[in-house]
Formats: sequence, C-alpha cells, structure tokens
Amino acid sequence: MTASTVPYDILALDVDGTLVGTTGEISPRLLAALQEAQARGIGVCLCTGRPLRATQRYLEALGTRIPPVTFNGALVPSPDGGEPLVAAALPWELVQELIAEAQENGDYIELHTAERYYVERLGPAGEYQRRKFGYGPAVGPFPDLRYESIFKAQFAARSEAQRTCLVRLSERLAGRAAFDWGVSPGFDGYLVSVLRRGVDKCASLGALLGALGVPWERVLAAGDSPSDLPYVQRAGYGVVMGNAPEAVRRQAPHLAPSVEEEGLSRILERVVLGRG
Repeated sequence: MTASTVPYDILALDVDGTLVGTTGEISPRLLAALQEAQARGIGVCLCTGRPLRATQRYLEALGTRIPPVTFNGALVPSPDGGEPLVAAALPWELVQELIAEAQENGDYIELHTAERYYVERLGPAGEYQRRKFGYGPAVGPFPDLRYESIFKAQFAARSEAQRTCLVRLSERLAGRAAFDWGVSPGFDGYLVSVLRRGVDKCASLGALLGALGVPWERVLAAGDSPSDLPYVQRAGYGVVMGNAPEAVRRQAPHLAPSVEEEGLSRILERVVLGRG
C-alpha cells in the first residue's frame, strides 16, 4: 500500500458523526466513494469508541480487511488474525473506583468487555446506546467482573454539573487513567470514556500503522470529537466534520461540511478521488 499512484494509503475514519449520522447508516454516496477508494488500493480503518461487535456491520458493509481501532484505542485486532495488536484492560481497582463514583453521584456508567457491556440502569443514555449499538447491555447490579477484561468504562455527561464532576474526576485520576470526551449524533452531551493510562485512538492507530508499514503522512483522517483530534492533527491530511463541537472545529487542519451534509463524501471525492 505504498504506490505513488494514490494520494493516501489509509483512510482513518471515526464512525459516529463522521462515517454515519443520526440514521446510523452509511449513505449510498459515501459508500460508493469508499468502495472506489478501496478499488484504487486505499485501505479503510475505522477508529471508534464503539465495541468491536457494534462496529462489525460497518466493516462488513465496507468489506475492509484493515483491523479497526475500537474502544477508543483499548482494543485493536491483529492484522494477521493472531493475538490483538492492542488489548489494554483497566485495572480492577480503578474499575471499582469508577463504579463507586457513579453510584455516589447517581451517574450512568457502562462497563465494556470485548463481547458485552453492563449497566446498572438504562435511562436516556442507556436507551440511546442500545439503539446505536443494535443490542442491549446486561442490566442490573454489576456482577463481580474482577476476572474479566474491562476495556472501557463510559460515563454520560448531559449537564454542566456532570461535566464539571467528570473533569474533576479526570484530574484526580490523571496518573492512572485516560479520559476521552466524545460526541455522537442525536445525543445531547458528551460520552466520556475512561481508558487505561496512555491509551487513546492516536496511539493505537499509530501502532496499527506501524504494523502495516504505513507512515502517518500517507493517512487521511477524519473525526468529530475531542478524542479524534490527536490522530486527525497528526495525519497527512486531517479533517474535522462540521458537526463537531466548536472547540474541536477551531483546531481542525481542514474542515468538512457536517455528516448530514455528506461532508466526508465531499472530502473523499475531492481529495482522494480527484473529482472537483
């Protein structure tokens, strides 16, 4: 994938708010552009906060063989089908602290293993996630998960008070955990992922690119969340969607129209496929 006949070797794309909008479906125009890019030898890598299971249908629709970066970087399958390239589980003691924090404040929290996720109650955030993923969580008091690999815990911050509390929590746990702030179409607020320290989309995408032998300058990256900015800014061509929060748009190397306005389709047609 280093042929000079194509402008990029890899398209590194966020899913929610970039690849798909409120319908959760890849538009026909975007699907056609991505298929044409792949026919020209350009790979597609999805970089998402979603679990692998909730990403699978997009991988199948695209027909991509490039492993996705899932759980905001905590789990990346191997390109050769062996052991995962990245598998960064949270320490159990930290998971217990996050559960206690959520229970004390009445906050919504999800705990994700590779195959399932757990919540104590659904509420608006849980219902949103269930619809987005296409499958539901195990609901009820958290079981003893100390022997499970918890790749991501996720809070929902829908009010300024919740955002303030999570900022303070992130400061308190700065030496032990990474907080990724994400947005998603149709959700009023932030979905805040808690990952093992040092884990993020950019670092895990970098590990994948290294395994594939692709330099960053041969990557076109697109996203819409604060957690997307590091890899978008590092890529050879970085794009922030028009539906991103204003603070993210201000730091964009390049701006695209919103996902609902076929923003990614327009970028790919112009920058990758050379049309207009």
